[in-house]
Amino acid sequence: MSIQFADYCFGVLTATLTNISTSMQVTLGSGSHAPPTLGVGDYFYASLVDAASNTAATVPPIKYEVVKVTNVAGPVWTIVRGSPASAFSVGDSVTIRANASSLYDLKDINGPIGPTGAVGPTGPSVTGPSVTGPTGPSVTGPTGPLGPSVTGPSVTGPTGPSVTGPTGPLGPSVTGPSVTGPTGPTAPAYIFDGGLPSTTYVTGPAFDCGGVS
Repeated sequence: MSIQFADYCFGVLTATLTNISTSMQVTLGSGSHAPPTLGVGDYFYASLVDAASNTAATVPPIKYEVVKVTNVAGPVWTIVRGSPASAFSVGDSVTIRANASSLYDLKDINGPIGPTGAVGPTGPSVTGPSVTGPTGPSVTGPTGPLGPSVTGPSVTGPTGPSVTGPTGPLGPSVTGPSVTGPTGPTAPAYIFDGGLPSTTYVTGPAFDCGGVS
């Protein structure tokens, strides 16, 4: 579906057009170009102006209307009308020309996607300043409530069995060597007589106490 155009295409109505008509009969004027050939979905816009305004070039015309022509079969043009539509008489002007409706339609038509353009140069590398925000306040939350004091049960495990290990084997009997030390020297014998020593020596420890028993 696409909009079509034609240069210098004009004519007049050859039959009365009511405000509800969906087709109109057009006779082209002398020297007029033919209307566009319409394919499926194609259309063009035609402007209708009353004959008196067209002759006097009245601006704006006393009566005018833009219709959308969707098919051309000789002098019969199938039309779609806007609101409100007007009634026109034989001899009123019909012209194919650019108008606001055709321009709006062109604005909304998307053409084919063109080729991808070349990649532009790489922009400069910019490193922004390093910003350190202020340190937030140090906040210590309130101490939670003391939990309940819980003493676990006192549990004494069972007494282990009394076990006496087996008696070890008897060690060997050892008799040490018999050793007799040397005989000590014989002490000298003294006779006390009035306190004077006697020259008599005996082999045993004998004492003379001078009559004192």
